[in-house]
Amino acid sequence: MSNNIPSEHVRLLKQFVSLCEAQPELLHAPELEFFRQWLSKLGATLPANKKQESSQSSKINVDEEEHKSSTSQEAEPPKVESDPESDLELDTTGVIAGDNDPPQSMGDANAEVTDAMLEQADVKRSEAQGKLSEGAFEDAISLFTQAIENNPQSAILYAKRAQCYIKLQKPNAAVRDCNRALEINENSQQALKWRGKAHRMLGDWEAAYKDFCKAQISDFDEDVQTWCKEVEANAKKVTEHKRKYERRRETKEIEAKRERIRKAQEAYAKAQQEENERRAREQQARAAGGHQFPGFPGGMGGMGGMGGMGGMGGMGGMGGMGGMGDMGGMSDMGGGAGGADLGGLGAMLNDPEIMEALQDPDVQKAFSEVSADPSKIAAHQSNPKVRKVMEKLAGKFGGAGGPMGGGFPGFPGGMGGGAGASSANDLD
Repeated sequence: MSNNIPSEHVRLLKQFVSLCEAQPELLHAPELEFFRQWLSKLGATLPANKKQESSQSSKINVDEEEHKSSTSQEAEPPKVESDPESDLELDTTGVIAGDNDPPQSMGDANAEVTDAMLEQADVKRSEAQGKLSEGAFEDAISLFTQAIENNPQSAILYAKRAQCYIKLQKPNAAVRDCNRALEINENSQQALKWRGKAHRMLGDWEAAYKDFCKAQISDFDEDVQTWCKEVEANAKKVTEHKRKYERRRETKEIEAKRERIRKAQEAYAKAQQEENERRAREQQARAAGGHQFPGFPGGMGGMGGMGGMGGMGGMGGMGGMGGMGDMGGMSDMGGGAGGADLGGLGAMLNDPEIMEALQDPDVQKAFSEVSADPSKIAAHQSNPKVRKVMEKLAGKFGGAGGPMGGGFPGFPGGMGGGAGASSANDLD
């Protein structure tokens, strides 16, 4: 089975590879699934799908901005990426390190609450409220926990316990309680208030500002209004900083994409130019090969000046035979009495030995060089194969005398008559 691949297919494959090098994300197009599977079978490593990673990263960032994970055991102040073009100066007064205590008891969310449990929860809540007023925050937390275990569906119990955690400088624990309260009641003003305070203590300015603003919608609170003003400046600085960073990131991605496209276009244009040049060379080669003898680049030159041919005036030359394809160049064979036929040329074309000899590379090269420069004929007479063909041609074209008499096809101007030719027959 032949292993030859059409050149057109190879060219298209090269262009596709160049395009993939410039834009690797094209490999993840759905219609190229079969190609990716084949590459994987060969052990190839495919580039990561940047679009999918970007989508997943964006989703994670949105979730983080909504609220901190309720299962997080340790939170640190958010790290803002260094930006040489935008100096981010924040007022970090009051920011503390997050607490690392084990998660507090949240009660059984699926428990069936009875009337007795509700009564017990109210009792514990009242006791806890008293301890909170006295500043006994640890005791208050213990009592609020007992109330929660009796009524795990009360959002206010989690919010009040979060307040105790805030007083004890434990913002992470407060965030967990507030998150649970907001799962029960998303508009709980107390939960939003104390979670905003916890975010502010952790230096999470945007989240704090968002919680404070939403808490004010539910119920106006002077403390919340004061805290909201405290974090507003920092929150807006962080937001603007992120916007600038995102704009620069998008600009860099656009520029990188344009550069990849430019390189792909240049590679495509270069490949197209090379293909056009290759086709032009092939066309020229076909045109040259279809209208001339092999090795005769300019066609058979005119048979000018075949001296000494009795009865025929000097042949005015076989005006440039345009290759032997259509015998289109035998013009001006003047002087022949009553016209002339192909004569020796026809005999040459019908001589298998001559035609076979003309296929020999050495003969082709000799005739090509002599056709371009007749002075080189002497350099090829020492070659037996070339000399034999010359003698054959001389005999076919009727040159008298010596073996080199008569004109030869392909030699501009022809060669003069042999030594024994009589000049008496030349026209005056």
